[in-house]
Amino acid sequence: MECHPDQGTGTNAESKLLMLTHAFEEWGCSAVEFRTSWHNHESRTAIERLGAKLDGVLRQLMRSSLCYRLGQPL
Repeated sequence: MECHPDQGTGTNAESKLLMLTHAFEEWGCSAVEFRTSWHNHESRTAIERLGAKLDGVLRQLMRSSLCYRLGQPL
C-alpha cells in the first residue's frame, strides 16, 4: 500500500485542531461528531488520538461506520 506524501507529517492533526478550535470557540458547539468506516484503522486511530470517544456503530447493508464524539474542553 502506497503512503500519501503528507502522511505522518502532522498536517491532518493540525488541521483537525484548527477546525475543532473554530467549532468550539467561534460557533459555540458543545460537541463534534466524527464518522469513519469500520475498516479504516488509520482514521480510527487518528480520531482516538484527538481524545474522541466511540459513541456507537451505524450498521448498514454491507457497510458499517463508527461514530465518535468529542465534547468541548472544560
